[in-house]
Amino acid sequence: MFFKVVLHGGDVELVSQLVPVLIERTALLFDIPSFMTEMRRVIAQQLLAIFSLFPQLVVDYCRDIIEYLRTLRNLTQAGEHCYVHLVWILGEYTHLGYDSRCTSSLLVELFETLEPVTYEVALNLHRQSEYSTRLVLVLMSSLAKIASRSQDLIPRALLCLNKIVQLGKDSSTESHTHQTLLIRANELVNVLKIPSIASAVLSPAPHWSRPQQLQRQLDLAHLLQATSLHLDHH
Repeated sequence: MFFKVVLHGGDVELVSQLVPVLIERTALLFDIPSFMTEMRRVIAQQLLAIFSLFPQLVVDYCRDIIEYLRTLRNLTQAGEHCYVHLVWILGEYTHLGYDSRCTSSLLVELFETLEPVTYEVALNLHRQSEYSTRLVLVLMSSLAKIASRSQDLIPRALLCLNKIVQLGKDSSTESHTHQTLLIRANELVNVLKIPSIASAVLSPAPHWSRPQQLQRQLDLAHLLQATSLHLDHH
């Protein structure tokens, strides 16, 4: 109820004060499993709601987010809820259409925060580990989105994604989630190979981000088909 009232009031100054507190609290909860799980779920949902209403706060608090994501124990000890959501938030809202402060240098720093985590998680995913396929999917998507906004990063994104594809092919696992991961990685590779398509698919202008508009203007299946045809002729 508290969060609903605060968000409904639309006071960005008040809301902004909650962001660092929420991020910090995810690692400082009482060690009661059911309590921690529920509270992390609530905190993750509120962070999504806050940044959806005020995407400019991502840049305001990018240092807090970067510090949180660089500390892998926040993933292993504090659980995936907030970690995955913060990765998704970086990929979604670090766009010039939301904030003119989303410069190339900031995008490089964000990319270099997610890149080693993606390698680390992908390398351990096919072994017995606490990392989930969902986490890798979100990391891959956010890396690809950020790279599509700063084309100098595309070769590094492709290298990372191709590594994940290769790890998947070398693995003896053939589960549905494993196949989903390989399909998504290959889709992102094909899209990034043509930067103009990557920008349209992965980083549309904010006013084109409504589901019905994306479906009408940026049908991923058709663009991927066009990408494949283009590549086949080169």
